[in-house]
Order: sequence, then C-alpha cells, then structure tokens
Amino acid sequence: MKKPKEEEAFRWFIHSRDEFNDADE
Repeated sequence: MKKPKEEEAFRWFIHSRDEFNDADE
C-alpha cells in the first residue's frame, strides 16, 4: 500500500517533469 506522502511526491515529480518538458520546447 502506497503512503499518501509518497503519492504526493510522485505527483510532484510528474508535475515537475511536465514543466520541464514545457520549458524544453
């Protein structure tokens, strides 16, 4: 079972990656 904190970190990771991809263009 995943911990809420871990899920939050994962979401932040995805968001950060998405922003990075946006800036790459």
